[in-house]
Parts: sequence; C-alpha cells; structure tokens
Amino acid sequence: AAVTVRRSLGTERRDLAAGAGGRWRRTAELAVVGVAALAAVLLARRGVVGGAGDGGVDPLVAATPLLVAAAAAVVAVRVIPLLARGLERLLSRRRDLVPFLGAARATRAPAGGVVPALALVLAVSVGASSAVLLSTVDAGVERQAHVELGADLRVSGPALGEEVVSTLRGVDGVAAVATAARVPETAHLRSPDGGSRSVQVVAVDAAELAAVQAGVPDAPLDVAELARPAGDGALPVLSLRVPDVEAGTTGLVLDLQDESADVVVVGATDRVPGVIDAPSTLVLDAGVLAGPLDMATEPRTALVALDDGAVPAQVAAALRDAVPGATVDDRTTVAAELLESPAARGIATGARVSVALAGVLVALTVALTLVLAAPDRERLLAVLRSMGVRRSESRGLVAWEVAPWALGALVVGALVGVAVPALLRARVDLTALTGGGPQPALTVDPVLVVGGVAGFVATVVVGAVLATVVGRRGATPERLRETAE
Repeated sequence: AAVTVRRSLGTERRDLAAGAGGRWRRTAELAVVGVAALAAVLLARRGVVGGAGDGGVDPLVAATPLLVAAAAAVVAVRVIPLLARGLERLLSRRRDLVPFLGAARATRAPAGGVVPALALVLAVSVGASSAVLLSTVDAGVERQAHVELGADLRVSGPALGEEVVSTLRGVDGVAAVATAARVPETAHLRSPDGGSRSVQVVAVDAAELAAVQAGVPDAPLDVAELARPAGDGALPVLSLRVPDVEAGTTGLVLDLQDESADVVVVGATDRVPGVIDAPSTLVLDAGVLAGPLDMATEPRTALVALDDGAVPAQVAAALRDAVPGATVDDRTTVAAELLESPAARGIATGARVSVALAGVLVALTVALTLVLAAPDRERLLAVLRSMGVRRSESRGLVAWEVAPWALGALVVGALVGVAVPALLRARVDLTALTGGGPQPALTVDPVLVVGGVAGFVATVVVGAVLATVVGRRGATPERLRETAE
C-alpha cells in the first residue's frame, strides 16, 4: 500500500531523483545488517542449545532467521541494481533494442521503487529457508522412524514360530525376515575378578538380522559374527551398554538358569534398531544360544526387509492377512507417531504456512509491480509501436520489468534458504522435533525445490503475459497525445 502513493507513480528517473540512497536509508540498512550479524554471532557463540521443543521461546533463536533474511534482502537491493547497470552497459553494444531498453528501465525507473523489490527478495528468502527447514525435519523424522522400526516393516504380537516365519518369508515382496526374542530369565555375567552383574539376554537370528538391517541407520556392523562361535567354544555376544564390557573383552562367564558358558564380546553398541535399546543387555544368536546353554526361545518380533520395488503398504496388508492378530508397522506409521508431539506439529505447520504465505506475497508483489508500471509502460509501448516494435518485443519489455529482481530473488533466496537452516541446525537442538537420535542433517528436497522454482517462474511469466495482453487494449493515439516525447 505504501508504494502506491502519488510520488511512486511518477515517470521521472529514480536513479537521478534527489535523495535516492540518502543518509537515512543507508543508516537503516547498515543497522539491519549490523543487528543481523550481531544476532548470528551471539547465536553461534552459545553452542548447541535447547529450544526446539522445551516449551519456551528463545528471542535470539526466534529473531535471528528473520534478521538474516532481512539483511540479505537489503544487500540484494543494493547489489542487484549495480549488476543491472553493468548488464545495461554490456547490452548497449547490441543492435537489438529490447534487452538494452529493458535493462535500462529496470534500473532507472523501477515500478514502486525499492519496496516491491525488497518484498520480493524477502518473500523468496523466507519461503526457501522454511522449505529447507521443513525438509530437514522431515528427513530427520524419516531416519528416526527407520531406526525405531529397525527394518522396512516390523511384525509383532503373537508367538512367531518356525511355521509362521516361513509363512512371512513366502509373502510376495518380502526379501528377508529376522526374528528376535527376549529371554524372560535374568542372567548374570561373571568377570575374571569374581564380580557379577545382572544382564538381560536377547536372542536374534544373527545372519538374517545382518541382511535385514544392511541399510538401517545405527545398525551394529558386527551382528553377523554372533552366528560364528569362537574356536574355544566361547559364545560370541554383543554388549549393549553393559558397564566395563567393551569389544574384545574375554574371560567372562554367562550364567543363565542352571547353565553356564564362556562368552567373548565381539562388539559393543548403544542399541539394536527395532530390537532392543535397554542398557545392560547381551545380544546372542538364537542358534548358538540353544547349544551350550540349551535355551530355546520364542520370538515375538520379526523384522522384514522388502524387495526392490515392493510397496510397503501392500506387503503390510498381506502380512496382516498371513498372521491374524499381529501388529505390522511401517515407516509411515512410525513417522506419524513421532510427529504427534506438539513441537513437531507446530514447526511443520509453521513451515508450511510460511512457504504458502511467501508464495502469496511473491504473486502479489509481481502483480503490484506490473500494475504500478502499467501507465508508464503503456505510454512507452505506444511510442515504440508507432516506430514499428513487434508484439513479441513488447512482451520482452514487460518481462524485463521483473526479470532482474526475480533472478536476484532466486539467487539470494537460495543462499538464505541454506544459510538460515544451517545456522539453526548448528546451534539449536532439533532432536525434540525428530523423536530423538542425532542432530538431523541439512536436507534439501529436490521435488520441493523444483516445484518452488517452477511456481515462481510461472508466476512471473503469467504476470508478464497478462500485463502484455492488457497493455494492447490501450489506444495508441491517445497514449501518444499523453506523452511529451
């Protein structure tokens, strides 16, 4: 609304107007850039902090992204005209009129002045940073869901005997099935110095589990070694946060019910995805466990890997039909559960709303810019048409009114869209939004990027075409009489 005042609709050259780039504007711009730099430095010096889901509002975390985007927009508003002037000088050597005239008008008489340009750059920056943040959180949730599930699908519920497991392996789309069972009895692990500690024992199908979890994040790499007993007959075990028990520890004896067996620790981990994450746990191979310790297990969990190209929802439905009463989870359902927290829902909703509002602001800014430029454009086109300018060249002139700023907004928006989420990721704990695990990696969704760029270009193109069509309706003689040239 501020740029539609009478002074903004004049036909004088803006680059020669008195007070252009005056002291107050320079002071305000330097203040915005300085405050943004100070906020970014203060946030960087604090290190990783909470704030993504602790229920409080951190003013520094809340203000820094917008300040950085505003500072980038201010810099762009100063730099883009300089680049356009250089392009104008370069195009002045060409024989065709439209490129040079378009570049000259973009710098000498921009419609509405600097405000529409600032709004365009800021809208694209905010939209891009929101989209990248949303992609980062979504990727973190997908990764954590894969870790929680431990495979492509997980079947749990009734006892899964050999016949049931064979039925699961026969379902179309299933590549491998690994079972896991928790031994109900508490075991004791004795060390060579005579000490003893209580541990929990989990039996797995080690060879199948290694195949099922080949691409699962945080899956231990030494699970397959559990199926290979040591040369001295010791049982290979995987230590899961057992105090003072690390990989390679020997001389340990496992007491389970009335049986004892020597064990050797082949690896140590914090969790076995989809199976167990409780501390003080030993993971053994079910087949090896049935040997020296004569312990049979009854698995109630099966992790399922799918064939390439299999549809998880279809295979999950087939597994439910094959094992009535069983619960079949896939990554989609687990991810939905992780996103049930108010913090995660709020961030996801806020990011989507920001992207949508940024798109609306881009469309309105482009439309406003073309509307404000209409009177001057029609007078100019009336003169040019009387000199023989073709309609295609008229469309080119309209496109030049927004093309420099549109291209600049895309470049600056891409830089801010990566810089702001990277700053937040480095200094704010985002794991409360993803359900735990490590800090999510910065992710750019190519589909979202292509869709955003395509929508932006389509908005600019449609606006230019409509402005050209509307401009043809003006009567050339009347416009010529209004023009002083």
